[in-house]
Amino acid sequence: MADRRTKKTQKAIKNAFLILLKEKELTKITVSEISHLADIGRGTFYLHFQDIFDLYQQLENELLNQLLEWIENLYRNNKPLTLAEFIEQVAASIWENKNAFHLFMNEQRNSTLLLKVKEIITEKELEERKQHGVIQGADFEKFNVSFQVAGTIEILNEWVKTGMQQSPKEIAEVISRIICDEDDVTRYGVKIKSVPNP
Repeated sequence: MADRRTKKTQKAIKNAFLILLKEKELTKITVSEISHLADIGRGTFYLHFQDIFDLYQQLENELLNQLLEWIENLYRNNKPLTLAEFIEQVAASIWENKNAFHLFMNEQRNSTLLLKVKEIITEKELEERKQHGVIQGADFEKFNVSFQVAGTIEILNEWVKTGMQQSPKEIAEVISRIICDEDDVTRYGVKIKSVPNP
């Protein structure tokens, strides 16, 4: 019962915080405002979070973990995916949480979310290419993968910031056209990685 009550209180605090984040900058949000909106006492807030930035960090980590779980599942899936299909599924995950992603990606102080995603996808992609024997040279492949992943993430970031006017499928097709020409789309046809050599 206590655990359920704790989760309910934390959810109320987080929801109140996200509402306020739509209206003002992070640094201008106060614990009193959150407590009032969540209908709790200030002391209750501090039972769950150290301060506003701790709350922000926990919410950011939840988004990150959810997105990375999607990516992990896509890499574990043995079904071949084209570059566009892979990006579409990642974009769909962001779309499902678009309100939260839009708020966090519009925060001027925020860069850690995208940086962590970039680092993890780049690492996984290099591992995949090594496993499939598609390495043209360690330095070249590292730069190539870093370029592709960084470009993809930056476009997704811009997509979120501008209100996601394109569908996940449409933005995925745009990204794959920018990153790869027709030959490369075939060469990098499985996930965001090369297909195994025949």
